[in-house]
Amino acid sequence: GNPKDIRSLEDLARPGITVGIGNPVTVCVGVYAIEILEKKGILGEVEKNIVTHAHSGSATAALIVMKKVDAVIGWRVFSSWNPGSIETVFLRHDEIPRLAYFPAGISRKSQSRDESRQFIDFLISPRGRKIFAGWGYITTEEEAIQYAPGAVIGGEYRVPSGPHPGAGK
Repeated sequence: GNPKDIRSLEDLARPGITVGIGNPVTVCVGVYAIEILEKKGILGEVEKNIVTHAHSGSATAALIVMKKVDAVIGWRVFSSWNPGSIETVFLRHDEIPRLAYFPAGISRKSQSRDESRQFIDFLISPRGRKIFAGWGYITTEEEAIQYAPGAVIGGEYRVPSGPHPGAGK
C-alpha cells in the first residue's frame, strides 16, 4: 500500500517521509534519482529525507518490499517484480530527463566469444525481447520514448561532487 499517500516527487520532500535511492556513486538508478530530483529543483529538500543508499537496483526495490522506507526512486520495472508489495507512482513525461538502456557486451578476456555473441543475439531477438517484456522491461527505444517523448536518449551524467546524505548508511 501507500499509507503516506505519496503521489508525486514533491511528496518525497514532506516531513516524516523516508526515502531510499541507489548509491549515486556506484548504482545507475541512484544517479538517475539525483538527476530527476535536480531537474525538478527539489534535490536539497528530498535529500533531507534520504535515509539510505542501496548497493544495487534490486536492493533499491527491496527497500520497499522490506518496508525499510516509505518510497524509493527506481526503475519502472520494479512494480513487475513485486506487484503485491510495490505501488508505483509514475513520473510525468516532463519529469524524466533522460532515457537509458542496459548494455550487453563481451569481455575482451572472454574465452567464449562465439557463445557470448550468440547470447547477445538471443537477448535482442524477438524471443528474448518477449521474455524481458514478460518481466515488465521496456525492450525497444520506440516504447521507451512513449513514456518520455522529450527526454534525451543515452548520454552520460556525472553525479555532483560532495557528500550525499545517507550514503554511508
